[in-house]
Amino acid sequence: MSKYRIEFAKTFNKSLSKLEKETQKQVKTTIANFLNNANASDVIKLKGHKDSYRIRSGSYRIIFRQYDNKLLILFLDVKHRKEVYRDL
Repeated sequence: MSKYRIEFAKTFNKSLSKLEKETQKQVKTTIANFLNNANASDVIKLKGHKDSYRIRSGSYRIIFRQYDNKLLILFLDVKHRKEVYRDL
């Protein structure tokens, strides 16, 4: 994944800051593992959303969009699994 530029949306940073410190650490570890191994089994393409994916991190879901033409991965949001899909 090193060829991709990584960016975090304001909504992602805001949602991450609202989580408990331990959960924040878990999310950051999950993202680091994903970036080191892009073929992770916890990455699922979202139906009905072009180029959008989710990564499982415990009870939380990390939503991101991958733009192959721009070589960009944009992390959009992180929320509890019961809430994350409501705002998509």
